[in-house]
Amino acid sequence: MKKIVTVVCLCLLISVLGIVSACGGGDEESTTPALTTPGQTTTPAPTTPGQTTVPGSTTPTSSTATVDELTELFSKWTGENPVKYDLTVSVTGQPTITGHIWQTRTKQRMEYVMEGEHIVMIYLLDEEIMYMYYPDQNMAMKMVLNTSQMAHGTMEGDMADVLDNHPVIAGTEDYDGKECLVVEFTSDEMSIKLWVWVDTGFPIRTEGTTPDGTLTVMEYTNISFANIPDSVFEIPEGVQIMEM
Repeated sequence: MKKIVTVVCLCLLISVLGIVSACGGGDEESTTPALTTPGQTTTPAPTTPGQTTVPGSTTPTSSTATVDELTELFSKWTGENPVKYDLTVSVTGQPTITGHIWQTRTKQRMEYVMEGEHIVMIYLLDEEIMYMYYPDQNMAMKMVLNTSQMAHGTMEGDMADVLDNHPVIAGTEDYDGKECLVVEFTSDEMSIKLWVWVDTGFPIRTEGTTPDGTLTVMEYTNISFANIPDSVFEIPEGVQIMEM
């Protein structure tokens, strides 16, 4: 039960900090390597808890972001196009977790390994259903999904959320080989910093710091914009499904 609660909390954390997850990407396919096919799980390289890649120096151009500037940046991907990527989440004092994400406007699959166990989360937003699937046990749990907690809003809504918090453009930075615009703002007392890929509008790093100093870092890598088959979001036949 403790593990289940931890998984759910992680997913909610990703949803809350995923405020810009509908603010990325373009029509073209990224040149970065594609993710693993569902079912082909890779074990992340050992990482010291809380350790993340340190961004390079930012060229300061601090100024309050305007509606036009962020509209142009975020409009490069409206969330209509599918995207897949690897997501690494580290929280102060907690083990680092790396997951594989497949996402369309109405569906999402999260696949990762926690405490040695392969776990898959599938969100069907239109049906308001969530599956927690354990491939090694051939078992899944089906739950009602509160879509109001998921970061799947329209581009206009997501952009408005950022703009409502008076964002500041801190500067530009070459991060992970990509030119990024660094945006900072505060939401619900959490200081948030985004590295947004200029070519695509996709956020490739998010930092959130709470008043007590807890730092949450989310890094997006192996980003690819390509069609995703419906089968990625389905539970395989023969899996025991329990209604929760």
